[in-house]
Amino acid sequence: MRTELLDLLEEFSLKLSKYQQNQYVIKLRDYFVPFICDSYGDKKVDELFTYNITKDDIINCTVYYVMKNENVKRKSAIDDLVKSVKVCKFPRVFI
Repeated sequence: MRTELLDLLEEFSLKLSKYQQNQYVIKLRDYFVPFICDSYGDKKVDELFTYNITKDDIINCTVYYVMKNENVKRKSAIDDLVKSVKVCKFPRVFI
């Protein structure tokens, strides 16, 4: 699953400016994808975005981000992660 998600993320990143890539893709690659893989490791990607990802997952991913990233010191860092997830064009819009 990780490879498929990273491939989708790579495809998405090609449509972004360099600034947007630096702003969004790194957070998604380093935090959102691992969180999803840890939470739903046995699911197919198509199933995942059709049936499983919820707003609660976005909240839990944010908690994961704060716990795993010692550089998060301000609310703006959390806002950046949520914004990154919102702009990402994975197969289904889930926010």
